[in-house]
Amino acid sequence: MSRIWNKLDTAWPVQAGGNIGLTQLRTEMAGFIERHGVKPIAFSHYGIAVDSIELHLKWLADHIENKAGLHTEKVKVEAYNVYVTRIDLDGVELELIEPYGGSFFKTHHEKFGNSVHHLSFRVADATDCLEKFSEGGVELIDKMPRRGAHGKVAFMKPFPPGSLYLEICQQEQ
Repeated sequence: MSRIWNKLDTAWPVQAGGNIGLTQLRTEMAGFIERHGVKPIAFSHYGIAVDSIELHLKWLADHIENKAGLHTEKVKVEAYNVYVTRIDLDGVELELIEPYGGSFFKTHHEKFGNSVHHLSFRVADATDCLEKFSEGGVELIDKMPRRGAHGKVAFMKPFPPGSLYLEICQQEQ
């Protein structure tokens, strides 16, 4: 599994400053969340901003052995002007995000190209989490949760450069 993750770190770099891989970033982001009084249920996924979902699915098909998770649906998420597809890669979810209109996804992609856009963590109550992050001085993109590809979601900018985002998601019952 580590070989494919090394390829992913190269194909979709993290633009949070320095040379940091996805696994280390996930650990640091979980610590950031907990320092703000939020207890995540679990890690949800890595969000990758791309120019074309189809081209990146083909790239994945050329680089991974188990292609079963690549037969996915491209979903339009109007709240953020993006198309999304979700892929299970060895038990870890990747979300490929293709912007089609004005949004912070499109701005990120124009500035950084195909790269990690966000990390997402599942939480019990997205509204409560937003309040805690706001009280802690975290810059919120969403003041209230919106409908995303997997329930209620909200984004924030935990890092000053604004090159990497955090998403919290609350799965709907």
